[in-house]
Amino acid sequence: MGVEHCLFPFRPSRASNKINEFAPHFLFIKPSPRSRDGKFHKMSNYKHQINFVTRTLTILNDLEPKTKFEKTLFLNCCLGLLVAPQQWDQCIEHDISEEMNVDTWFIDTHAARPNVYKKGKDEYSVENFAYHLRNSLCHHLFSVLGDSEQIRYIEIVDYTDSNHSDCSFRLKVSFDALKQFVVKYATTKVKLFKNNPAV
Repeated sequence: MGVEHCLFPFRPSRASNKINEFAPHFLFIKPSPRSRDGKFHKMSNYKHQINFVTRTLTILNDLEPKTKFEKTLFLNCCLGLLVAPQQWDQCIEHDISEEMNVDTWFIDTHAARPNVYKKGKDEYSVENFAYHLRNSLCHHLFSVLGDSEQIRYIEIVDYTDSNHSDCSFRLKVSFDALKQFVVKYATTKVKLFKNNPAV
């Protein structure tokens, strides 16, 4: 059995209004198994892609009740729930065509200021919000807000330039709503992959 490799660590924030809850907790996955030639080979077909997402959902559900760092666990799991599905799959047939609203997607992006839409996406669409959320998490542009005991909100921020001078998205959402959105997003993506795997 191979040694597990560490992925997607979050760095502690230095800003005064951010809570340093990001202790060294990481998401782990096993590397690709060795073939007969003794070398590691990338697993890239749909089966393994779907498994990665569904296993991350299982990790979140199984481990969350057992840790006091449940929000750190969730942010680490965003690699498998939010980032991986988009990076592995750019097919428009697998896009979620719904609009963001509180009743079905737990977050209303009409409050976002600004909200620059991704090319080909409506500014209030699920995929546009997911796009800005991925950028904010992957480039560590977000802020976590709360009191000394608990993180309650996350401010999602995105920029159009690498100098962070032109803000393209900003929205404060509750952590609970964000988790509900990400879990539903990943679950919906898995269904789309399974229903149309040949695309």
